[in-house]
Amino acid sequence: MGGFASLAIGARDPELTCVGAMSPANLGVMAAGIASGDPAMLSFLRAADRMFMLAGFDGSTMRRELGSVDPTLIDTSTFGPGLRGKSVFLVVGREDVVIPPQLHFDPVAAAYAKVPGLVLEEHRIRGDHSFSSSRIQLTRLVLDWLQRDCR
Repeated sequence: MGGFASLAIGARDPELTCVGAMSPANLGVMAAGIASGDPAMLSFLRAADRMFMLAGFDGSTMRRELGSVDPTLIDTSTFGPGLRGKSVFLVVGREDVVIPPQLHFDPVAAAYAKVPGLVLEEHRIRGDHSFSSSRIQLTRLVLDWLQRDCR
């Protein structure tokens, strides 16, 4: 959930000038989908049961936590105004089935593109959620952005 956290903190911290997010989840979309019984979002709850890297976290914890907040407050597409004056780097793998780009990435990138003063760089590259087959390309994109916009 690092991409979500990056965007959420970046939108709230005025001292940050650069914000990068890789495969960012839109928790607002997830919360709304879980509440409505969307099969794709419910399958993500099952996937959360296998997230060994998140100790003490599972699908029922996710359901409870996402159900306890207004989805509009965690909808990353609304974070754009807080990112004004910052360089924002977004990247997603086109074959990401964990965070499908058409649900989580495309609407956010479109919303940010409309925010005056937000410098947006967005990429849809070959690869899955972990960029397993495109890490060299990903590294080059991130380094180029950091060198150009974040020095």
